[in-house]
Amino acid sequence: MARYFVAFDFSDDDKQKLYATAEDFIIQNKKILSDKHFKIKRVQPKNIHLTVKFLGNIDGDSLAGFLRNYQAVIQSMPDELMFEVKSVSLFKKRTEAIYWFDGDYSQIVGWAKKINAEFIPHITFLRIAPCVDLEYKVNMPIQIKPTKIALYNSVLGQKGPRYEEIIVMKKW
Repeated sequence: MARYFVAFDFSDDDKQKLYATAEDFIIQNKKILSDKHFKIKRVQPKNIHLTVKFLGNIDGDSLAGFLRNYQAVIQSMPDELMFEVKSVSLFKKRTEAIYWFDGDYSQIVGWAKKINAEFIPHITFLRIAPCVDLEYKVNMPIQIKPTKIALYNSVLGQKGPRYEEIIVMKKW
């Protein structure tokens, strides 16, 4: 079984803008993060995306059912989309802190909730273990425009995840 998810992808230029902002976040918190007990995992530019739905480990029949049920919903999305990244937020987990870009994703929230009722629009850029609450004076907003929404397979490896594009569901 594969680990599938549906996500918005962005241009390489937009990914670089977000990656540079993530780098700035790390530099601003360098004093705290230089402590050797922190394990830091950055999201590489090629893996930056906005997840709509994590499907997890599902079989081919379940995947086909999902695609049948939601293809029309995805095609009904607006023809023009623009997101505005405005701040850095944090999901606190027991063993790690997950930092992500928050912002104005209002164009897709109603639509995305048809696919994922618990949808929280975010773009993860950093994981730190153990959990630590960091501050950031952000140079925002950043305008980003999705280039497509696609189904991906997340292949886990020693060097981190590798995302394989399975199906492009809509392009912009």
